[in-house]
Amino acid sequence: MAEKMNVSTPYIAKIETGKQTGPVELAVEFAAFFDVSLDYLLVGKGDFAEEQKRGLRMAISLLSELEASL
Repeated sequence: MAEKMNVSTPYIAKIETGKQTGPVELAVEFAAFFDVSLDYLLVGKGDFAEEQKRGLRMAISLLSELEASL
């Protein structure tokens, strides 16, 4: 995912943990990646938002493992 969005995996991890914010263009790319609206991605509602966060964490973890093995 980081490669597709042309950013580093640590940068995505910082965004996911709330330690970093990104440009609105990146938020638009995240929304497209997860096939949700931008407002839903930013505000989120119910279990679906939690499921998306889990998916993002899993993707970041997998990318980190893949980078470490290269």
